[in-house]
Amino acid sequence: MGSFEYDIEVSLIASLCASALTYMVVAVFKIRIPSAANILFWRSFVRGLVITISEVPLPYDPPMRAGEQSPLTPMGDALALGEVVRLMRAHRYPAPEVVSAQSSQALDRVKHQNLLIIGGPKYNFAAQQCLTQLDNILPYQFRRLRPKQQAKRTIRDVDLKRFVGSSDLPDVVPDASQDLDFGMALLARNPYNDDKQVLIIGGLSGLSTLAAFLWLQKSRPIFWLRLRRRKGFQAIVQCRSVATTRVSNIGTKAFNYL
Repeated sequence: MGSFEYDIEVSLIASLCASALTYMVVAVFKIRIPSAANILFWRSFVRGLVITISEVPLPYDPPMRAGEQSPLTPMGDALALGEVVRLMRAHRYPAPEVVSAQSSQALDRVKHQNLLIIGGPKYNFAAQQCLTQLDNILPYQFRRLRPKQQAKRTIRDVDLKRFVGSSDLPDVVPDASQDLDFGMALLARNPYNDDKQVLIIGGLSGLSTLAAFLWLQKSRPIFWLRLRRRKGFQAIVQCRSVATTRVSNIGTKAFNYL
């Protein structure tokens, strides 16, 4: 009996020593163990990747920005782009090409690549075009892109800030009184090139674009394994805004594989 207990103690000590040694080696040599997301998705998706971001047209800007200045990128979209760049650097992926694709001609130059589109259709022309092409397969869509659901368009039309569902799916509407907002993460085949993919990260307002990307980053390995057998997915992500640069309570409102 004493010999058995001794063997257990030795095994336990050996396991602890091995774990500590592994941690020291990883820390000293900065070895990064690939995650399921990197192995199953990002490693291939980043090859020739092109990123398009939202740009607020000058007529939409505050009066203080009148004049010869470049368009602004909304805060949440800019923060999401920062997270993407951080991910690329952390795993030593080549720096992605970030382009302005706010016209048909500009989009034509890059639309046959793997695309990462940051921002919704209001300020991102590439998002508007791709989401329109993919509309027939999407359970949820930005309201401004479904003609039967469109209201009269204005620059600040609150009624357009919702996701409308196909069939009997209920609308998803933000609740300003609770700082509750919604974003979307969508992966599908590139509508302009079946051999490539398009990943769209966009929100209804505020920081929900950032929340959608953070949700994707935190997805479990089983999600990426199941995705290998699918054409893509659409997730409606809910969040609460914190101050002007952070989000909290990130969760899944609706999810569908495509």
